[in-house]
Amino acid sequence: MLFDITPKDNIKDLFGREKEIALLKRCVIEPLTVIYGIRRTGKTSLLKSVLNSIEMPYIIVDIRELFNESGTIRENEISLKILNELKKNMRISQRLKFSITDILSKINGIEISHFKIDIDTSKKFQLDSILEIINEVSLKNNSIFLLAIDEAQYLKYSGKRYNNILAWAYDNLKNVHIIITGSEIGILEDFIDIGNAESPLFGRMINEIKISHFDNNVSHSFLKSGFEEAKLKVEDNEINSTIEVLDGIAGWLTYYGYNRTVRKMDTYDSMNDVIEYGKRLIDSEMDRLINYSKDRYMAIMEAIAAGLNNWSTIRAYVTSKTGYISSTILNNHITKLLKYGFIKKSENRYYIEDPLVKLRCINKNR
Repeated sequence: MLFDITPKDNIKDLFGREKEIALLKRCVIEPLTVIYGIRRTGKTSLLKSVLNSIEMPYIIVDIRELFNESGTIRENEISLKILNELKKNMRISQRLKFSITDILSKINGIEISHFKIDIDTSKKFQLDSILEIINEVSLKNNSIFLLAIDEAQYLKYSGKRYNNILAWAYDNLKNVHIIITGSEIGILEDFIDIGNAESPLFGRMINEIKISHFDNNVSHSFLKSGFEEAKLKVEDNEINSTIEVLDGIAGWLTYYGYNRTVRKMDTYDSMNDVIEYGKRLIDSEMDRLINYSKDRYMAIMEAIAAGLNNWSTIRAYVTSKTGYISSTILNNHITKLLKYGFIKKSENRYYIEDPLVKLRCINKNR
């Protein structure tokens, strides 16, 4: 269903991503692939759908879930997450004739009896040891195992240099291939740091897939196809008005379609609900990622949303709103917003790509 608001897991429901699908299918045979894209463009849907469509064992580990639970990420939490995902994927492994039980049975702290698997959560599990065992069993099965790390940029907050582990896995675990995704593109690029000669990953070939928002034609086709699938007659002027507000961000278009077809809301209420939902979600993301000087950060984004898109006009606006701000502090704040993906830069001009983030900054007091 095109207007299902949960991440897609079937390739037939993945609309307008034929190029990205073909590219990811080619990339899985390489040791390391990175999928970039701003929030709500469909990275997780692409990942799940493609991995479900190929005959290779895999697990997906969502690092954001671990970060949200504790605010920090400890190595044992990642290890336990991997073990629990292996446990959950038993049926997939049986279909592929790949025994995940063989992996789990080799790990101290796991008991297996009569199809019941118990993981001793008090035990410290070494991540590199788990990956070595996965590689060993995959080699024995003449198979490649795919480890997908969703929202991998949060590993940066762990206090451990996980790019060291990625480099070690790249060099030594020939039967474990890793796919990482990230929506905070600058943070993910800092984490990988492949352009730095001192980075553990420097010099390695890394496949990169960038997910952009839909153009107007694809957005129109997506909404039209979703409404036809739901057997709801919608005029072109409504579709065009929706695209004018929500642009080509797949997540917002999907939520609008969901409101119209599943929740049976009218055009006005559907759009208002998307905007209000977006406002709450964006506020939550801002609160989580920017926990100090929020007034200044918001002032920067308000300036950009209002079309004050160069450095000097942004500084003048922020000064008028929050008082004097030094060049250094302004640069640091702008850099952080760029890294988190809230703003973008092109030819020395700043802009906001997500239309609801922009609308939130314009209507800040709503």
